[in-house]
Amino acid sequence: MYATNEIRNRFVERYYADLSREAAQGEGEYLSLLRELSGCSAKQKQNFNKAVQAHFDTLFTQPDKMPPNFSEQLNKAIQESPDLSAHCQMVSARE
Repeated sequence: MYATNEIRNRFVERYYADLSREAAQGEGEYLSLLRELSGCSAKQKQNFNKAVQAHFDTLFTQPDKMPPNFSEQLNKAIQESPDLSAHCQMVSARE
């Protein structure tokens, strides 16, 4: 699945607390949906979960509200992973 930043951001805004909890654990349903909305296939599930968990402190900086730079930070986490950057279709920053 490929989504725009707007769609992904709406999802994150709505389920931020659930995503934060699952990102800390390194797995979960909401985290899988975020992976799909970020253009990463099921084959990249483990790599995506590890990348989000490794970047937890920059992605989940606020306890109950999505930080304004969440999408930018998530794209950066994807780009920094060789597997993810090669196999995930990044969301457009303009959309």
